[in-house]
Amino acid sequence: MLHRRLVRPVIVTGLLACICYLWLLYHADIVVLIPRPGALNPLADSITEEVHAPPKRISRIAKVTVAANTLNSTIIHQALRTHQVQNELHGYIHHIANGELVGDLSENDSQKRPRGAWSKPAYLLSLIVAELTKPESERLEWLFWFDADTVVLNPHTPLEIFLPPSNIPEVANVHLLMASNWDGLNSGAFGLRVHPWSVSILSAVLAYPLYKAEKLKKDRFRDQSAFQWLLQAPDSFLVRGAHVGGTENWADVPMRWFNSLPINNAFSKKWDWIFNHNMSGALFDNGTKDVYPDGNPHTVQPWKVMQGDMLVHFAGSTNVRDSWMGPWLERAEAYLPEWSNATKKDELKLEAEQYWQMIGKRIEMGKNREKDRAEKAAKNPGKSGGNPGRKPPPGGKMEAKPVVDPTPVDHKSASTDKPGNENVVVEVVTVTQSGPVKIATPSAGAVGGITSVNPVP
Repeated sequence: MLHRRLVRPVIVTGLLACICYLWLLYHADIVVLIPRPGALNPLADSITEEVHAPPKRISRIAKVTVAANTLNSTIIHQALRTHQVQNELHGYIHHIANGELVGDLSENDSQKRPRGAWSKPAYLLSLIVAELTKPESERLEWLFWFDADTVVLNPHTPLEIFLPPSNIPEVANVHLLMASNWDGLNSGAFGLRVHPWSVSILSAVLAYPLYKAEKLKKDRFRDQSAFQWLLQAPDSFLVRGAHVGGTENWADVPMRWFNSLPINNAFSKKWDWIFNHNMSGALFDNGTKDVYPDGNPHTVQPWKVMQGDMLVHFAGSTNVRDSWMGPWLERAEAYLPEWSNATKKDELKLEAEQYWQMIGKRIEMGKNREKDRAEKAAKNPGKSGGNPGRKPPPGGKMEAKPVVDPTPVDHKSASTDKPGNENVVVEVVTVTQSGPVKIATPSAGAVGGITSVNPVP
């Protein structure tokens, strides 16, 4: 008799359990634990490997890279795979182009430097314009550019940590995040908001070889020199025409956030360019306060890579790239706990909060100075009228004086345009349950579509 009384409650309980289980399958990510011994990495520890279902909501941040000409190489493909791990963890789409996107009108460099630099602003511009045509709720919010010679060391770090916080209204109009070192602003890695301001700045950068052709002949860099002039030079229309010298729209962020370098000093005390040498021995930095004995004072520079940093960038190593990137790639792929860990992001989160509070106060002070100046000018127009040639206020920055790089340039890469640009492949790397998938699409000038695709391995 007793068991008959229990039959109905047991059936009801079983049905409820099945319903709950089906609800969880539908609404939650599935985590399958597969026992395996192995190295510690973001997707597997020494005991289990976690295989996650794809994120239900792809991040509203995407990455962008061009790997053209000499950058379309085995070592660069290996470096891009370190980005794929971070992309899978955080749901980032990674847009990658493996060919030039700009013609000879811009790429006709008088110094015969390797081609492809102007494809960066062109590709970014095309992506941002495409996003702005979408409904706001469907748009990406930020694009992060990464040069192809960057290696992700700590994929646990989410890019969202570095964005201007919404609870500080003074930084709501900051649309560009770029770091600087001894050469001034470095455009090898930066964040750009999907915003009309970004369309304007990228259009100006892309046009730089046309309206500043004479200046470009003397510039050490190309797109980087364009950013430096536009954002910092006293004669830049952006600096002259905006509040606070234009600095309310961009921020000079810490280099180690997402653009660390593998060296402490670019030159030895005797002005020997470090990247003239293959990397060996003590040049392989251990990510601590120990620095390479180059004869300079034993000071850790703010751009030197440290353990736990998100990324290392091999800017300037063109002629010795493989010798420098190879050992760092081995280190990155080992996912050593001192380099790849989830605890660093807590430290970064606090650092970023303090940084943006400081920037907010600086912008507010600058606007107050501008307001006071305008009020005085209104009262005494003959004494303190606006001067279009004035220097930016203390909140702004002056153009950095470049250091001469003795690294020889590649004279073999110059070429002429070919109709159709058939060899250019654009890859959109997205996330699926089985991992990253690369979707090849022809460039705007391609003829007849793409017949063969060489995806990043």
